Amino acid sequence: MDFNANKKVLRTLAGRQDLHKTDRQNVYLYSNRNGGKIKMNKQRRKRLEEAFNMIDQAKDILEEVKDEEQEAYDNLPESFQDGERGEEMQGYIEMLEEAWNYLDDANSVVEQI
Repeated sequence: MDFNANKKVLRTLAGRQDLHKTDRQNVYLYSNRNGGKIKMNKQRRKRLEEAFNMIDQAKDILEEVKDEEQEAYDNLPESFQDGERGEEMQGYIEMLEEAWNYLDDANSVVEQI
């Protein structure tokens, strides 16, 4: 989005009556100070950085648990791998992978902010 388009969006936001007056003023002030771009303050950016790091930690934990579950599955006799217990373990492994992917997506979004 170019500078003029940003200014137009910011003017629209600043004029919205459903926003609290302080929010409208902040949008206007941000638009004037930052060349038409809204920037997040340091405190909120720091909190986002903390969230990003926590998500990374959660991803690491999920990956460790998934790897442990995969190793336990791999160490089962083949007859058990093909049985109910093996299918249950494979389901857990898939759910852990899915949860890891969701967290990875969340971090991608946070990183864009």
